[in-house]
Amino acid sequence: MSLVARLVLIYRYALYSSLSRPYQKYLESLYAVHTGFNQSLSRTGEVKIPRRQPIETIHPVVRVHPVTGWKAIFVNPGFVSRIVGVPKAESDATLEFLKNSFAQQTDATIRWRWETGDVALWDNRMVNHSATFDAYPSSRHGLRVTPHAEKPLSVEEYESQYGLKAKDWVQERYKSLGIEAPAIDDGSSRAKAFRD
Repeated sequence: MSLVARLVLIYRYALYSSLSRPYQKYLESLYAVHTGFNQSLSRTGEVKIPRRQPIETIHPVVRVHPVTGWKAIFVNPGFVSRIVGVPKAESDATLEFLKNSFAQQTDATIRWRWETGDVALWDNRMVNHSATFDAYPSSRHGLRVTPHAEKPLSVEEYESQYGLKAKDWVQERYKSLGIEAPAIDDGSSRAKAFRD
């Protein structure tokens, strides 16, 4: 029997690249609380013995991949509870904006339709993933293998630790294709008239 469940992968570095430069800089300055408590609470009805104890950690909102050097939004709506050091309304609005941006970022999305025997691998450092619940009447079963990764580094921490400049994926893509990238609005441009 063929499985019809789908896996949706959304590339975090593409979302980062789609934002304005001033907003990128703002997000680079933020840290967020990542918590496993909500996931743990949601599973207590199904599983009496937790696979692991839930933890809370503080991660940068924008992290850099240690191999590629690409900047990416490091927010997973299922795990980030708040942004540290900003008022609740600002935290809620920023997280809601990012959540909606992930949902609407269709040009950086992969939808995987499972077939018997399929195996999917992705890098959680750069990808948000979710499963759609469309397998009924078939059952959906997966086995997750998660290696222990390094501590996420902010842009500032990465550049300081590695002595390299963190990169924007879109700019790197243009460069690799030999195409001149369009100018990035750094926030210094001004409207010339009311309708500009």
